[in-house]
Amino acid sequence: MFQLIRKTIGLILILGSWLSVTSCATTDAAQNQSVYICTGPKAKVYHSTPNCKGLSRCSDTIKKVSKSSTKRKGCRICTEN
Repeated sequence: MFQLIRKTIGLILILGSWLSVTSCATTDAAQNQSVYICTGPKAKVYHSTPNCKGLSRCSDTIKKVSKSSTKRKGCRICTEN
C-alpha cells in the first residue's frame, strides 16, 4: 500500500513538472509572436495583422515588433481587426 502511494505521488510530481514546462514554452512562444504598431505619437494599440482597419489611420509608419515589447509599453490589442 505504501509503495503504491509513493509511486502515485512520484507520477503526479513528474506530470506536474512536465505540465509547468510545457505551459512556459507555450507562453514564451505566444510572447515572441510578431504584431504591428503605428509609430505615431498618439498610437496606443497593437494589431495582429498589417492590414488591420485600425492601422489605416496611422499618421506615421507601421512597424513589425514582438508582442512582448508592446506589453512593456502599456499597449493594448486593437479590437477592430
